[in-house]
Amino acid sequence: MWKHQDARQILLIGCPGFVLVAVAGCLFVFALASSRSISVYIWLLALLGVVLVVWFGVLLRQQEARVDRYQKKRDARAIVIRELVLAGTQVERPYFVYLRPFDIDGKFYAAPNGIPSDHTYVEEFGWPTADHDLESALANLVYAFGLLVAVSDKPGDAGAAHVKVPESRWQKDVFTLCSQSAGIFMVPFDYEGTAWEVNMLVGAGWLGKTFFIMPEEQGFARQLGMKWMTRDYRDLWEKGQARYKNLRLPDYQKQGLIFQIMGEQVKSYQFGSSRPFSGQPDQEIGDIEALRARFAQLAEQSQA
Repeated sequence: MWKHQDARQILLIGCPGFVLVAVAGCLFVFALASSRSISVYIWLLALLGVVLVVWFGVLLRQQEARVDRYQKKRDARAIVIRELVLAGTQVERPYFVYLRPFDIDGKFYAAPNGIPSDHTYVEEFGWPTADHDLESALANLVYAFGLLVAVSDKPGDAGAAHVKVPESRWQKDVFTLCSQSAGIFMVPFDYEGTAWEVNMLVGAGWLGKTFFIMPEEQGFARQLGMKWMTRDYRDLWEKGQARYKNLRLPDYQKQGLIFQIMGEQVKSYQFGSSRPFSGQPDQEIGDIEALRARFAQLAEQSQA
């Protein structure tokens, strides 16, 4: 299971630094209010706090530069893939397409628990930062079988390899990229762009290589009152369920799900670790190894 690389420096550098600065500030105010001299220990406390805060800021800037460097590396590969596909040339390595729901960019996506780290992905692109999200989880999950590519006018900070495409031609590029892809990921929310993509997948007969994603409910952030960080996924899912009746999407489950629609059946996979007291038996959740086996099968078929 992957972890936030930032967690250690947040807990050991950032938080102590801000706490020390706050405590020193309070002691300064108290000393001035009581007409007492400011102790050398207060100055040392403030200095230590400032050093930690500055150090933390430097580390954050270094991380931003590192993430940007890795993202540019991924994006360069995505552009090559796009040019080869548009030219009708076979791509050497399989790739998967992530149909990103642009309307919810910038909102917090929790990475599902229990997804094993792909060490090849880690060595090539470095550990993800605290910007962990669903997109990064998918990129990590499929990397052993192919690169995750997304068409977007607002690329994310980490995760998929992004191809920036003008709005006037995004449908053409999405269709062409999907036609040669090993697999496709979609979050079937009720948006106009998503509706066009659903019709494309059904009309082209690509449901067999499409993985639908039900994002996990962001209960913890909502309980803390940080609704600005989240969206009501249950509501978005139910609206999509009503709009795409021909897909017969399953009802929303708060622990999230990844599944395929195979004819009249829905094949569910475990996306992350099983959660206790979820009310869903393990055999209904599926197995992440079965999901990886399906990726491998589709990747092989795309290169045949």
